[in-house]
Amino acid sequence: SQLVGMWMEELEGEERDKTGFRWLPLLGRLLAVVEGREKFVPHNNQIVPSGMDIKENLVRDICNLSWDQDTVTSICSMFKEVKLSSDQQLEVFDKFCSSLVKLPAQSIPPLVFQMLQLSKDSTL
Repeated sequence: SQLVGMWMEELEGEERDKTGFRWLPLLGRLLAVVEGREKFVPHNNQIVPSGMDIKENLVRDICNLSWDQDTVTSICSMFKEVKLSSDQQLEVFDKFCSSLVKLPAQSIPPLVFQMLQLSKDSTL
């Protein structure tokens, strides 16, 4: 939970990450692992919701963030690692589509490519 919290702070932050968000694929893998867990016991020994609930909340939180034009494509690539429900797919694709109008022309083809990769196994 501390690692996810740290990464979410990095995504929310105004400052440019020194690593260029190279850790985003790890966040995708972590979300995939979290989803399979029944329950977690965080450092303060409180029982928290199931892994599926945690993943749903984190996906929603990520979608509610204001994405920088330099990170949109990386976030899309990260979501390829995560099994999304139909509702989550809609939420994620709505966010990406709304981001397209804010991107410079040279950033659109890489994002569209990642969106196509993300949608190839879509249930929509």
